[in-house]
Amino acid sequence: MTTPAIRDALSRPFWDAAERGEFAYQRCRHCGKAQFFPRAACTHCQSRDLDWQVSTEARGSVYALTHVAVGLPGFAIDPPYAVVLVDLDEGGRIMTNVEDNPSDIAIGDIGRITFTLRDGGLLPIFRRDPLATPLTSPE
Repeated sequence: MTTPAIRDALSRPFWDAAERGEFAYQRCRHCGKAQFFPRAACTHCQSRDLDWQVSTEARGSVYALTHVAVGLPGFAIDPPYAVVLVDLDEGGRIMTNVEDNPSDIAIGDIGRITFTLRDGGLLPIFRRDPLATPLTSPE
């Protein structure tokens, strides 16, 4: 399976976990903070002592969103679609697309990160949990 993103030494653990259907993120051994996307140093304390962990549920809530109505030539997704920033329960934030109807997504919606095959590549995607109570405002 291939991914549309470049696999390098820094991101390889994320993509390897994704191929197993798992969401992996980094946690700093020095300060204990989680971060996503992969970086060479902790964004909180700048320590380089980072460890990879697999999320138990890959849950989070929509912090921000935008609806896209006009697509770009050659882009893998046809409009309309939504792009969301998701604050992960275990720490960190991911920017991704939503699996659901873009008009159904709102700030505060709760869901999880899953993976989908698109144009031969594996991509993380947000799937809203329709039974979860949305947050009233992002923190």
